Amino acid sequence: MNRSDERKEFFFDIFVTALEGGIDYWACASEYYLGKDREYDLDGFYALVSDSEEDDTFPDNSRIDINVIVKGLNKIINDDTVKINSEIRRTIRQASIANDAGLIDADAADCIIQVGLLGELVFG
Repeated sequence: MNRSDERKEFFFDIFVTALEGGIDYWACASEYYLGKDREYDLDGFYALVSDSEEDDTFPDNSRIDINVIVKGLNKIINDDTVKINSEIRRTIRQASIANDAGLIDADAADCIIQVGLLGELVFG
């Protein structure tokens, strides 16, 4: 799927918000790639994460990337059976429509990653 640079930047910003404060209570990043030579890689950014509680909720070195974010967003926006706070769902929908990651706080970014990586909200 062709995505505009603006849309990829939206996904990238969600990723950064999640990794820098949204998911740190349940995941530890062992590898974190944003880009090189002071250029962000809007197509190839990723992190490898492991369960910080070591209770095997998900496999070590699980990969979070653009595909996880897209999957989480789509599922939250389009699947009303996903159990999530209605205000967070509404905010995520509005942010996606406006293509404005500034509306996504650490809690919403956490939800997007959990749903994209784990299929549902498991933590918090």
